[in-house]
Amino acid sequence: MSRAKLVISLFLIVALSALGTIAYFLRAEMGTLSCCLEDPGLTLARAELGDIEAQLDLGIAYAEAGSDSTTLNAKAIKWLRKSAEGGLAAAQNEMGVIYQGGFYGVPVDHSEALTWFELGAAQGDSLAHFNLGRMYVEGFGVKRDDVKANHHLRESASGSYGPSLLELGYRTIEGVAMKPDREAGRQLIARAAASYGEKLLFEHRLGWLNDLTALHIILPKIEAKAARSGRDWPSLAFDAAQWILENEGKDPAEIGPLWPNDDGDVGALDQAWIPGFFRVFPAENDAGTSDEDGEVTAYIFAMGLISVSAGLGNRDAQYELGLFFHGGGDTPFDPENTRYWFMRAANQGHPEAQRALEEVR
Repeated sequence: MSRAKLVISLFLIVALSALGTIAYFLRAEMGTLSCCLEDPGLTLARAELGDIEAQLDLGIAYAEAGSDSTTLNAKAIKWLRKSAEGGLAAAQNEMGVIYQGGFYGVPVDHSEALTWFELGAAQGDSLAHFNLGRMYVEGFGVKRDDVKANHHLRESASGSYGPSLLELGYRTIEGVAMKPDREAGRQLIARAAASYGEKLLFEHRLGWLNDLTALHIILPKIEAKAARSGRDWPSLAFDAAQWILENEGKDPAEIGPLWPNDDGDVGALDQAWIPGFFRVFPAENDAGTSDEDGEVTAYIFAMGLISVSAGLGNRDAQYELGLFFHGGGDTPFDPENTRYWFMRAANQGHPEAQRALEEVR
């Protein structure tokens, strides 16, 4: 064999070997993405050709499959950025979320997040409007501005986005940079419940407790009971709050089931979670507050459940909030909120609330 033919043969062997290696790793990568895409190869081909929808799908797939993989996270950012720069509003919102939270190895940059959210919102994306509104509510990277916050929340709510409807509903009731309108606020919250679902609605409204193990213990109990009984989430959450208030500070061995006389929650069969649930909460001092500043006690957790239940229309929870603002415990008397919550409960036929309302008028 001539020297030239030998060189060519060696080159072909090396080239084919390299192609085989590339194909091997590509197949492995496509296998990784198969968890998130119906046809990863086709999506990749479309993305390479400039399809911004495919680029978004591919970016999200890499993000979901990547976990802690630096390589896959970098590819997620690459494709999401391509899609966002190509003008897809949903991808622009994703880029804003990434920079706001510092996800996938990207440093937190509120200014960059603001830029992407503004681009998405300019195209009418409901999620981008919501995230932009939240930036103005919290003052992340911008000066707090309730007027601008309300504008973006309204734009988002016009697309029936549940979290925006909920946030705007409470701001309307409270009169944040607008004239208070309780009826309009309640209607917005009702729309949120219809579009968002009661479970997600509760999780969103209790977002300040999202890192608390107790929340993730109690919500599945409420969900399971709702499925078995057909009862609504507000009434079940109120039941759970009352159970917490009745049992805080007790020896877990003396605490009865959350829903007695229910086949799904009887005695020791469903009691194993109770000690762990009450261990989550710090001890309260004589004033009824946590010994550690900022920690959530069982009482605060229960009142969180009651306040959400009341806001979503449960008359028993509304009556309890009326009692709370009337000066229950160490709470100073708040006449406006006392009358408001007693009135809401009384309008639904709660007899004690009707009598209480007469006394505070």
